[in-house]
Amino acid sequence: MRLSIAIPLLVLLSTACATAGLNPAQQKVQEKFEDCKQATGAYSAGIAFIRDDGEGFRYKASNIDQARIRDCMRTKYGYRFPGDPGYRGVVR
Repeated sequence: MRLSIAIPLLVLLSTACATAGLNPAQQKVQEKFEDCKQATGAYSAGIAFIRDDGEGFRYKASNIDQARIRDCMRTKYGYRFPGDPGYRGVVR
């Protein structure tokens, strides 16, 4: 198999495996996060944990990507983070 075909195939398979064990609430958070990641170019960002109810998550990112993801998740999806007005103890 040529390398130009193998790499996109591996990316597709790893994405499918990453979401396979998620419930519907967690999948929604993952999809929103990935949308913001693509929209902002925050490629260092990755989700480390999503609560079962989808009402909170933890992620890792470089400083600039962290700001980009937070801004997108706030403005596009209404999430709140520690220090935000309206934050109630979960990232939502």
